[in-house]
Amino acid sequence: MRKLFLLFLAVLLACSLCSCGSISPDERTDSHMVSNETNIYNDGEFYYDSYSRLNYFDFTTMQSAVVCPYPNCTHADSSTCSSYGLSCYPSVFDGKMYYFSDDIKYTNGTYAETITVCRCDIDGTNRIAIETFTDWEIADYNPALVVGNTIYMTAKQTTFNDYGSTEDYVSVSLISYDFETNKFSEIVKIGEGYSAGASIKGEADGTIYISYSYYDHELTDEEIDALYTDHIFPESILEYYRFDLSTGEFAENEEAVWKAVDGYLVIYNDNLTEAIIRTPNGEEYDIGNKVALQVCNDYAFHLYYGLLIDLETGVHYESKLPLETGYNVEYYLDGSYILRDSLNNEFIKLEASELIGKETTS
Repeated sequence: MRKLFLLFLAVLLACSLCSCGSISPDERTDSHMVSNETNIYNDGEFYYDSYSRLNYFDFTTMQSAVVCPYPNCTHADSSTCSSYGLSCYPSVFDGKMYYFSDDIKYTNGTYAETITVCRCDIDGTNRIAIETFTDWEIADYNPALVVGNTIYMTAKQTTFNDYGSTEDYVSVSLISYDFETNKFSEIVKIGEGYSAGASIKGEADGTIYISYSYYDHELTDEEIDALYTDHIFPESILEYYRFDLSTGEFAENEEAVWKAVDGYLVIYNDNLTEAIIRTPNGEEYDIGNKVALQVCNDYAFHLYYGLLIDLETGVHYESKLPLETGYNVEYYLDGSYILRDSLNNEFIKLEASELIGKETTS
């Protein structure tokens, strides 16, 4: 099995990145999201298991393998198994894997956050540190976006008090790392505020969409207690931005874009209670508040609610899976859909006729 894994990894290196959809490879934008929830690479996906080990699932063979080449490895020891330590945005470029880490350094009485990018072989071995970016902290709980030879991330520029704790007031920027030049860059400052943060929502038609939130005041003890005790989140200020990859223009976006994938935009209304999905041709379909849907092969899926929409015709269909399923649609390959239960890291393959049921009213 391990030999087979190394064999298909070698095949992967000869292929270009691709994404879920019905458009041809020549028409696809060379971009994909990298997060704890999804990391599609070629006809497969990297994912973490419950031990934080990096695995790869091959959609062609429907087999999974731990990213480790050692024949007798039990994958139980993080000091000897190469599948550990690759948890922040593992991305393959030009036959090598890149990943990132955050560290706090204390030098001459001063604390500073640093981002380090490392490079290794695709099996996790031969690791070396490439470049550091000082005074920045990656928001690695949010997705990153790979476009061509560049990965885009949101990051915070923090300040420290005398005790080594970060201040609540931070500056947030869109940053990038170029795999070819091995250089970090601050692309644009998004904003600053108390408990500020930003999240990349995807790319469509050469535009990156970003959501940004912050507080205009330091949270009170009562608000913090409510947050941690009752999970009541104080109402923050929400803003939405877009960044044009070709012109470098950064501007506030009038629409609340919550997801951009394969040219489709999922957009909230002003009070974040209803959403639409807009196709590349400008068609719009209501999807209620189900913004956590997947877009694949020109269909929109939200299997938990049994929602399927043909985005070329607007026709709704029933799902043949039970409602409230834990599966998400990850990929479309050779007439079949690949579904993943991310809670249990279980993948299944269904033909369209096994997934898409009869036509229904919207």
